Amino acid sequence: MSYDRTELQKIARKALLAAHENLQTYGRILPIGMVFDEDGLTRLFPFNCEDLQVKRILQEEFKNLLVKVGAKAAVVVTESWLKEETRMPPNLTRSIADDPARKEAIVIEAASSQARYMIIQIFRKDPSGRVRFDPPIEPYFACEVRSEWLDGVWPERKPN
Repeated sequence: MSYDRTELQKIARKALLAAHENLQTYGRILPIGMVFDEDGLTRLFPFNCEDLQVKRILQEEFKNLLVKVGAKAAVVVTESWLKEETRMPPNLTRSIADDPARKEAIVIEAASSQARYMIIQIFRKDPSGRVRFDPPIEPYFACEVRSEWLDGVWPERKPN
């Protein structure tokens, strides 16, 4: 199987649908890394990041696994907080996690030696507890976005 941009897009969109279901069913995203070989999905790598130190360890373990098994592609599903940029200088004394203006988002990152693909979808829970999704954002130049989970596994490529 060739993991070009079109194939990564298909996989990422399916992962986004699964993330929707998890969020609506369990109230949270189940963060996970998926490893693909030439035949398709071969391994799942759950991320349980209690703190930043554990997150950094898991990121290195995941990258090492991808290299060790000769993965052809990988997809990472995480939940993140985003802050819309303003013209105000950032407050570096305060974490985005503590910022009431932050937005919660599903982040899907997909990469192979041929391409990268990303989907970001902001969501919120309304007063009744129902999850509301903004339209997904699919940056065309995903290769320009730094990935803590996937950078360095395959040689960097120019936009495709």
